[in-house]
Amino acid sequence: YYSQCLTCVAQNSPRKHLAAALAGLGITSLLAALFTGARGSLFWIAGSRGNYNVRIKLHRNLLRQETAFFDGTESGVLLSRLNNDANKIGNVISLNVNVVLRKLLQFLFGAGFLVRISGTLSAFAFLGIGIV
Repeated sequence: YYSQCLTCVAQNSPRKHLAAALAGLGITSLLAALFTGARGSLFWIAGSRGNYNVRIKLHRNLLRQETAFFDGTESGVLLSRLNNDANKIGNVISLNVNVVLRKLLQFLFGAGFLVRISGTLSAFAFLGIGIV
């Protein structure tokens, strides 16, 4: 819709065509924002659940230790370390996996679109990726 808006402005098209192109641009922008928010929310929920599950398992295993284990190690230090590690795992799940999957899908759909437009151009582009 970007190109349609620019074409309408450059060619002095009727306002009706420009309004239709702007409406299409607005709708696609709104849908992109909604899906981006939904993706971020789902990965945040997955990260929170993973964080919760890791904390529960770690604390459960800590409670199963014999009493002699806590004579040599302070429980506060262990709990602090476990909570920090669980937070890092949650951040990896919710942020890094989200970014990697988004970039992978962008590459796959972009490559598919490029192949659909021109096979020769896509071959040159993919050969250039190997060189770089």
